[in-house]
Amino acid sequence: MTTATTTTTTTSTALPLCNSSCVSTSISNTSLIAFYTFDSVFTDSSGFSNTLSGTYQSFVTGYVNNAVSFIYANSQRLTSSQIMNFYQLSWTMEFWFLRTASTTVTSCFFGQTISSSHDMELFLVTTNNLLYFGFYGDDTSGSTTISANTWYHVAWVFDYTNRIRQIYLNG
Repeated sequence: MTTATTTTTTTSTALPLCNSSCVSTSISNTSLIAFYTFDSVFTDSSGFSNTLSGTYQSFVTGYVNNAVSFIYANSQRLTSSQIMNFYQLSWTMEFWFLRTASTTVTSCFFGQTISSSHDMELFLVTTNNLLYFGFYGDDTSGSTTISANTWYHVAWVFDYTNRIRQIYLNG
């Protein structure tokens, strides 16, 4: 007499749904130039007084803490009186963002011109729902399509020594 035994093993991996408890909200300010919490103020928390001003729709609930909402059609933006030398040093700029609509229009996250030299015109934008990073005419583009109503974490990294621009999305 032969007895057959069948064993079924089910394995699953549980990935946490990331909310603000998954994200480190502590910032090391060892080499920080500016830090904005957008908790109902545009004050620079780094201690360097790079406070922002400008026009915006409202403060809203962000992915972590608060965020600022802009309406593209109203040309809303924030400005700083401080000029930061992004072209001649290595740096990283990071933030969370959410777009409420997909668009082929170029939308600017950050832009700065510090001289008449085009090589120093930094911009961080979306065009055709892709991220772009450049110093005028030497763009690096992302490859992931930015969808509407999705929170993304982006880090823009510039390696001054090797002249390399990188865009990290959710990583």
